[in-house]
Amino acid sequence: NPLQPVRRSPGPVAYDAFVTKFESAGSIVYSTYLGGAGLDTGFGIGVDNSGNAYICGRTTSANFPMVNAIQSTLSGPGDSFVVKLNASGSALVFSTYLGGSGDETALGIAIDARGNLWVAGTTTSSNFPTARAFQSVYKGGMDLRNTGDAFLASIVEPASVTAYTIPQSGGSTFTAALPTASLAMGYGRIKPNSGSMPPDAVAIFGSRQNGVLVTEQGVPAVAAVRGGRIYAEVNGAVTTGLAIANPNNGTASIDFFFTDQNGIDFGRGSFTIPSNGQIAAFLNQHPFLNGTLLIQGTFSFAASVPVSVIALRGFTNERSEFLSTTLPVADLSAPVVAPLVIPHFADGGGWSTQILLLNPSDTVQNGTIQFFGQGDANTASEPLTITVDGQQGGMFSYSIAPRSSKRLQTSNGAANTQVGSVLVMPLSGSSTPTGLLVFSFQKAGITVSQAGVSTQRSSRAFRMYAEASADIQQGSNGTIQTGLAVANASPLQSAIVTFELTTLAGVPTGFSGSIKLAARGQAAMFVSEIPGFASLPTPFQGVLRISTDSDAGISVVGIRARYNERRDFLVTTTPPVDEFGPVPNGEVTFPDLAVGGGYSTQMVLFSGHGQSATGTVSIYSQTGQALSVALH
Repeated sequence: NPLQPVRRSPGPVAYDAFVTKFESAGSIVYSTYLGGAGLDTGFGIGVDNSGNAYICGRTTSANFPMVNAIQSTLSGPGDSFVVKLNASGSALVFSTYLGGSGDETALGIAIDARGNLWVAGTTTSSNFPTARAFQSVYKGGMDLRNTGDAFLASIVEPASVTAYTIPQSGGSTFTAALPTASLAMGYGRIKPNSGSMPPDAVAIFGSRQNGVLVTEQGVPAVAAVRGGRIYAEVNGAVTTGLAIANPNNGTASIDFFFTDQNGIDFGRGSFTIPSNGQIAAFLNQHPFLNGTLLIQGTFSFAASVPVSVIALRGFTNERSEFLSTTLPVADLSAPVVAPLVIPHFADGGGWSTQILLLNPSDTVQNGTIQFFGQGDANTASEPLTITVDGQQGGMFSYSIAPRSSKRLQTSNGAANTQVGSVLVMPLSGSSTPTGLLVFSFQKAGITVSQAGVSTQRSSRAFRMYAEASADIQQGSNGTIQTGLAVANASPLQSAIVTFELTTLAGVPTGFSGSIKLAARGQAAMFVSEIPGFASLPTPFQGVLRISTDSDAGISVVGIRARYNERRDFLVTTTPPVDEFGPVPNGEVTFPDLAVGGGYSTQMVLFSGHGQSATGTVSIYSQTGQALSVALH
């Protein structure tokens, strides 16, 4: 699995450097080219205690592979290069030029037990980069080819840069930790290597209060956008916030406005985010509607450059504990005109479901909502009678003003839990709203969990991260298990749904199974309850593929269930990925992260489209500085 399997230098007089690792018996562990389109020569190599290789040399390639570079452009006819290659030889951790307007050659490299790095070589540049230099002025003299000076450079590895390698159908997980107990807020950047697609990813961070895990929220990695719209609510115990990361090397200007439930725009404003910076604030705080006590509708924004955005929803429960979850940003591109199948709702037995419908268009959206039961393998699902916002019925009409939103909430009035799916049917000539869900669970009258879930178009195959630490039915402290719900999008035909499980290494586990869903049928289960998965060993982490033979496709929602120290049942979103959906081109970003200060943070990267992927993960502060966060 070489980092660079082909030579990039054209012609017989150009050449690449190479790096080869041998086992003690003489067999090759890995072997890779290293270079661009010019002349690339390796002169020095060192290895740290983890098996990472450090290489230095000389390059004339303007396209030498750069990752987290200190100096990202070739400055003269030839520059030194310094590279850190991960232990498997499959990814660059960092790679940088080192030189001025003359010619440089790095001849030697050394690494000590603490990871400190030194590079020595020759330079003919009067503007060679210096810092805290013993000799800061170029003196001339002789090098191997011309007049020149020697140089000695101590290089600090870019903070919080961690290489990843995702095998086909596999994944990888990292836990973030700070060297101190302080809280760091910021965002994360996933940078694929050249020629690699980005992985799909979710960051899960939990907040502890008085030693008890109170809430967890999942932040998906998203591609940058130039605009969008979110559901906005600030009312009593409920609040909405926004996190925007600017991964660009220039300032981002953000224009925004609010829309109330009648379609009336208000509260226009603007602000800026510095280069590589981030902002996270609630909508009744600066720079939005500072001090406003009541908001119900939407928030829309437009950015001067692509930015990464996620909405934050907070709820203060009956114990004055702050529960948080995330909500996605609605796409404002061409409207969709098709029924929307929401694959899960739960009502009763402590559960209630809020359905949030958001209008991404500038025209009124009209339609109906129906709740369907699960049905069985041979009997089509039937509509249910549900109490929504105090009214009981089998079908509910909606009308959403332009750019606005509508919220519907089930009652949680019954002792037993009803589960099933929801059909959002636009009227003829009306486009389809964006659908969002918020699941709430109460225990002894206390809301202990809320989770926001985005809905997706139906597809024939999805993949999602899956884990199981123990039997979830035991309800023990710390028990974690993935749950999912699947709904048949067809109103007429049954569907066979197949489940396949691979390890994070991308290796099939041998666990597979299938279920039959009748027309409009639905099933909800934990991963250990999937037919054929009963003997799944724990702990387990891997990737679950869910597919169907139905042309109409299926809708899928994924959650992570967990019991805390009080045996409260917490739910976190772990979104599935449409295997046939679009793949972002280039970098993706976690728009909001919290590390330390009572927060535990886990990052999950996986192969949502069945692809392999290599690259790096880095963490930045709100002011754009690289954070010293260790990822293990």
